[in-house]
This record gives sequence, structure tokens and C-alpha cells, in this order.
Amino acid sequence: MNKDEADKCRELGFQALKAKDFDKAIRFFQKAVKFDPSHENQSYLTLAEEKKAKHGAAQQEETKAPEEAKTPTYTPHQEELCHKILSKEDFYEILGVNKDASLDDIKKAYKKLALKLHPDKNQHPKATEAFKKVNRAFSCLSDETKRRTYDQTGHEETPQSGVPQNFDTMFAEHIFQEFFGESFFMPRGGFHYTNVHFPNGNAYYQQRGQNQQNRQRQGYLPLLQLMPVILLLLISVISTYQSQGDYFSFHPTREYSYEKYTRNLNVKYYVEPSYARELRQDMSELQRLESQVEKTYLGQLKRECSNAKEKKSILLNKAKYYSGRSSSYYKEMAEGVDMWSCEKLQELLKT
Repeated sequence: MNKDEADKCRELGFQALKAKDFDKAIRFFQKAVKFDPSHENQSYLTLAEEKKAKHGAAQQEETKAPEEAKTPTYTPHQEELCHKILSKEDFYEILGVNKDASLDDIKKAYKKLALKLHPDKNQHPKATEAFKKVNRAFSCLSDETKRRTYDQTGHEETPQSGVPQNFDTMFAEHIFQEFFGESFFMPRGGFHYTNVHFPNGNAYYQQRGQNQQNRQRQGYLPLLQLMPVILLLLISVISTYQSQGDYFSFHPTREYSYEKYTRNLNVKYYVEPSYARELRQDMSELQRLESQVEKTYLGQLKRECSNAKEKKSILLNKAKYYSGRSSSYYKEMAEGVDMWSCEKLQELLKT
């Protein structure tokens, strides 16, 4: 047993691990085990092997994703349905219901069509336009006041001043989400998420493979109007994920089980026990890590605050667009949007 040589090899292994040179890290940890076959050295070797395996799996997935997204397909029935919807102008005909149809009948008809035309389900080039038309018909006929106006005049209720004529395009997806739930469709092939939990129990998700998913949805018209905002959020999320690396988490896991707090903003985070021991001996590394933890935490708060403001703005615009009970309903929803992230961000920035 040569403990000094084992310590040197272990230190070189840590450096290689930080640089994501997993093969080199494994070689040094193997040498450390030979010099000192302790449980601690063996655990570092196992850790390096696990990280190499995870890294390899992630690379394979990134390679497969573009191939899967190459050729979107649709069936003749999906194409026929798109053309059928787009050929009609009357809202009752679009939904395929009679003019005396009950609200339940309208909801059933909408559910059936929306599921078939949603751009995540139907990849025909005209599916988005047909989906928008179905949502427009549903938003009118499912609202008592708007339906009465439509039955009397043959036209939709005129939007109030200051609201764009094509406002339904902006929230067609929101109607769908309110009807089915916000995560009814899962992206093809799935996503890999890193959960980041904050003290109030909210969860935030960082997505890998987002670029490929965006390319799949270039024809998704309702989201194109919000594309500048989405791109900014995407760049921010990806950069946060890349900078965070594998060294800390905001919630405890089997791997990240050692609890710590930053000294500046008192942000709670978790690291691997082995990394915690290293931090106690390397003050400069601790300062760098805490700086990154706080930067990531503030970035998450800013994004969640921005999302909350956007959601509240959409609901207030809906309140302007509708009238009567529908307007009051959306106003109440807007008032109920959780602005915790904005309040927390303001509190921290004052610190």
C-alpha cells in the first residue's frame, strides 16, 4: 500500500473528471485503487465509470434525434381532415354539430377534432391552420355571449380596441391546454429533464435536445408569434444547463446528498459527499461553485418570473377580448397567477 501515490493519482483523477476526460479519470482512479484499495478510492472509480456511461448515452441520443426528425409523416385521412376543415367557414359546420347543439356536444366535437389536428399529432403542413380554425370555432361557440352574437349576426364578437384581430391565433394552444391540460402531448422520443426545486415547491425543468424539437415545430404557427421570447428562454436554459455541469443540484438525490448553503445569498444546494470534502480543502473552488449556484438560481427565478408575467398578460388580454362572465373569469385567473418567483427575485436583488 502506497497512500501518498494513491492520493496523487486520486487528485489527477478529480482534475480529469472536471475536464470531462472520463477515460483519463478512470485510469488514474484505477491506479489509486492499486496503490490503496480502500472503499473510498473504489467509489471514485465507480463514479467515473458511471459518468462516462451517462455521457456516452447522451451523445448517442443527440445523434439519433436529428435522424428521427428528418421526415415528418401524415396519413391520407389526416390530409383529408385538414382540407375538410379549411374548406368550411361556418363554425357549426367546422365542429360538425347542429345549431341547437348543447355545450356538451360542442365540447365533445372539439375534443375529437383537436386531438386529431394538434400539430404534435398531425404533421400535415395545413394541420396548424386547421387546428387554429377549430379552436376559433370552439372559443366562440363555447362562450354563451359570443355564441348569441354569432347566431344573430353570423360573425364573431368584434374584439375591443387595442386587441389584435388575430388574437385567437396567439392563444389557440392555450385553449387546447386549458381543455386537455398543459402536458397532454409528450414530445416524440421524449425529453431528459433535470428537476430544479425551489423552496415553495415549484419545479423547473431544463431540457436537453431542445434544438431538434424546435426544428420539428417550425411550422407551428401559434408559437411562431412568440418565437423571439422562446428563443431567448431557450438560449438561457441551455447555457444554464451547460454551465451547471454535473457538480450540484437544487434538490437532494442519491448522488447529490450533501446539503450546503451559499454564503452570499444563503441558497441551499446539494453536492456529492466526495466533492464536499474537496471543497473544504479548496477555497477558490468553493467560491467558484457558490458563484455558479447563485447565478443559476437567479437565472431560474428570472425565467420563472418572466413566464408568470407572460401568463398573467395573456389572461388579461383574454379578459379584454371577451365580455361578461368570460371576462370576469379570465380576470380572476390573472389575479391568481403565482408571482412568488418575482417576489423572491426582488428580495434577493436587494440583499
